[in-house]
Amino acid sequence: MANEVLVFNRNSDGTLMEAGSYATGGQGTGGGLGNQGALVLSDNKLFMFAVNPGSDNFSFFYIR
Repeated sequence: MANEVLVFNRNSDGTLMEAGSYATGGQGTGGGLGNQGALVLSDNKLFMFAVNPGSDNFSFFYIR
């Protein structure tokens, strides 16, 4: 199973709408991330880091 980051848009009423997904390139563990901190936003909010526990590495995404 491959890891993905799921994207959601928040509507004005607070509900979420699925907006896509992005592959991290890493292997998943089959049971979800299992911990807080597996997704981290950089202090300047330009990058998101995702842990890939099944392949023992991480991915990062530029946020636009």
